Formats: sequence, C-alpha cells, structure tokens
Amino acid sequence: MRSPVAINARAAMRCEIGGVERVARELVARLPALRPDRYRVIAPRPALAHRRGQAWEQLALPALALGSELVLSPANLAPAVSARNVVMIQDVAPFLGDWYGSLYSRWHRFLLPRLARRARLAIAPSEVVRAQLVDVLGAEESRTGVVPLGVDGRRPRPNAPARARRPAADNRPPARRPA
Repeated sequence: MRSPVAINARAAMRCEIGGVERVARELVARLPALRPDRYRVIAPRPALAHRRGQAWEQLALPALALGSELVLSPANLAPAVSARNVVMIQDVAPFLGDWYGSLYSRWHRFLLPRLARRARLAIAPSEVVRAQLVDVLGAEESRTGVVPLGVDGRRPRPNAPARARRPAADNRPPARRPA
C-alpha cells in the first residue's frame, strides 16, 4: 500500500542550501521519521534538482505519486496537473520585483497562480505571505494556511533548563558577557 502523503524532494537534492532547500531537507528527513506509514519521499536524481528537474516535477512526479492521497511540495513549485497538491509557497518575490532571471521569473509567474488556485492547500510561512497568496496569486482563502518555519534540532527542548527556554524581556538575544 502506498503512503497517503508523497513528499516532493526535488529541492532537497540540491547541493546549495538556501531557505527553500533547508525547509525541504528538514521535511524530507523529519516527516517520514515521525510517521513512516504516512509519508514517503519521492526524489529525482541529483542532476534533476535544478532547471532540468522542472520536467521531472511536472511529468514524472505525478506518475510516481500515484496512489498517494496528497503530494506535499515544500519548495514553491508542484505538479500543475495534480489536484492532490499541498504546496508550500515561501514567497511571491517573482511578482514583486525583477530580482531573478527572466526565464525563472516568467516560469514562476506562469505557474505559481495556477498552483495556488488549484492546490488542496497552499501553505505560507507567515500571515503576510498567506495574504499575498490570496491577493497576488488568487488562491481561495479557505484553502490557504500558515505553518511558521523554525524547526531546528539544535534549539532548546522543553526539558532544557528554564533560563535557556525563556526569551529576553525585550525579545533581544541575551547580551554576551566579556571573557
């Protein structure tokens, strides 16, 4: 039997680490470890992690995910033909300026609105981005949600000493003491 949720690991296969890759790697590692019966990872060969991987994501991934109830794509893009997408859209930067190459921007400007409108759920890292999914991409508000980023195994755990868990009163990091 197939797992109910297939995780699109294309971004997790990239050598460099940016924010999107970090999110993808964390989800690919943590979700199946927590619930191996619920999640399975689908990854292309590393050579398909970047531009050539667009075809893998659009053509091969939907076929590889057959039998899964959902396809979780943590790195902005997902298979456009799938009605099973849960897509994490980290930002709408290609719509707000010309910071990226024209081919990248055109592809994202073409695909992101379609994904946001068709996804079962479009997830944003903040309320600001969630509102942009609705206002800029045309996502249906009832099919958007917020999952804040920030899971890190190096952060203090609940059983850490109280002083390590307590934020500074003014939300600044504690001052460093001279050596």
